[in-house]
Amino acid sequence: MDTDGDSLPLQLRYSDFDDQGVLNNAVYLSLFELGRVHLLKGLLSDAFLGTRILVAHIDVDYLRPVTLRQTVDHDSFIPAKCRTGISSVGNTSLTFAQALYILNSEDPVARCRTIAVLIDDHGKKRQVPEEIRERLGRQE
Repeated sequence: MDTDGDSLPLQLRYSDFDDQGVLNNAVYLSLFELGRVHLLKGLLSDAFLGTRILVAHIDVDYLRPVTLRQTVDHDSFIPAKCRTGISSVGNTSLTFAQALYILNSEDPVARCRTIAVLIDDHGKKRQVPEEIRERLGRQE
């Protein structure tokens, strides 16, 4: 899974943890969403005008739990980062490969694969613009 495309620093908050002191599973999805949006901001251009990018499928592998006990030395937030890359480009879709890290570790706590589909303003699938294909090709 290639996640070398982009790295976004994040901050985990106390409210991200459940009553057992474990990072809530739903929070992972929000963190991965932030990573995808950050990557896409760098790709946005006129080629995406009139296009919406909708998540069609997500797979998350929770590799190890993140607990408050691990993060007790940090004052108001826990440093984390989300690495995001685009692993494949289909006719009308982009597949994102992502990994979440905490406390400056190089061992991910979770990995995510997301398939997103491009649609137009009328809800019809739209081809990935050639300009975007070319830009992604130069990044690989």
